[in-house]
Amino acid sequence: MKTTTLLGSLLLLPATFCFADIAVYHGAEVVKTLSLSKTDTDVDKFIEVIDLAKAQIVTITLDRDKGRKTFLIGLPQAVVMTDVENSHGEHRSSMVLAQASTTTDPATGVVTVSSLLQRGINGNVIIKGTTATALPRNLQGEAFVLTTAGATATTPPVAIVPELMEIKATLTLRVDESLTSNNAGDDLTAAVNRIKAALLNAGFADGSV
Repeated sequence: MKTTTLLGSLLLLPATFCFADIAVYHGAEVVKTLSLSKTDTDVDKFIEVIDLAKAQIVTITLDRDKGRKTFLIGLPQAVVMTDVENSHGEHRSSMVLAQASTTTDPATGVVTVSSLLQRGINGNVIIKGTTATALPRNLQGEAFVLTTAGATATTPPVAIVPELMEIKATLTLRVDESLTSNNAGDDLTAAVNRIKAALLNAGFADGSV
């Protein structure tokens, strides 16, 4: 697959050192399910918290349904993160985040294959103290999630059909939130907890409890 080749290439490129540790992006994504059994389109809003030093991401998904606002915090995910020079001779670099994973559910036998690629042209932003860091103000992302067939462990078993999802996202750097976390010395967990507290104060409920 091309994703594997891309990841293999990215691993050979050196990452750019950043002066700040945390970058907070707010985004929206269009999720298209492209399967015969289920074909629909959803639009989700989310917050992405990136640990620039450790190349880890936590995604916080926001949901507004019938007046109820909830959020769900994902687990930290490792990504390949590097800068790629522009190929048109403009000497502009883009930050690229890439990830690919395969998991198998032992109970159902369903295999899930997912891939992620986000990129944006670097600019000079101040998100810690007064020192500029090279980061994109905007990121464009694309992801695919494929699940294979399986069956539940119930009696009688219920068939799980294959499904393909295509996801396109646009993210914007929140300089204020990033600056607050970095100036406070937050690590990834502390930065996520800070955003969680702000969401609770804004009337969101924690969907994981």
